[in-house]
Amino acid sequence: MLSNDGRYSGWLSEQQWESAISTLPIPCVDFVPVRRDSCGAIAMVGIILRNSPFNDVPAWCHLGGRVLRGETIATSIRRHAYDAFGRDCPMAIPPAPRHATVFEWFPDYLAPTKDGHSDTYVFGTDPRKHAISMGFIVEAEEGLSVRPGGEALDFAWAEPSELDSYAMWPGSREFIYRLLDDGHALQR
Repeated sequence: MLSNDGRYSGWLSEQQWESAISTLPIPCVDFVPVRRDSCGAIAMVGIILRNSPFNDVPAWCHLGGRVLRGETIATSIRRHAYDAFGRDCPMAIPPAPRHATVFEWFPDYLAPTKDGHSDTYVFGTDPRKHAISMGFIVEAEEGLSVRPGGEALDFAWAEPSELDSYAMWPGSREFIYRLLDDGHALQR
């Protein structure tokens, strides 16, 4: 929902946002557009190229971001999809989506330490904030293309096995693999 100044309601001022990310984990929705083969298995995942805080080098990653105050999960997913692809993006976002996984993102200084169990604890890196992400698989059609001026610089369909060939945001590949594994279990 847009406010009178063209911003989404629930938007924080720059000062409020800085205060929030320095003191609280941020709830996020992260999602991957998918295309299925004739048997119903996920054949392709959609990833975007975006600017990153890692030495200002663009990185490939899934889509998503924070949930605004008063925003439903479906509305948040839709807002992030619209930002990347425009309002007519061919994605099937249900009114009450069911998350397939939960994933965490940490700045290096807050990341879990090697204390015996974190060797197997997989998380992503975000130097800006600690985020707790609900992960979603979103059915999409072939015609996705980036919206000029949006967050996405480029878009690609990739087979999951091809993700290793992309320069990805740290943790995004692991998030997608977990999402696909947990999403497959959710469908059983």
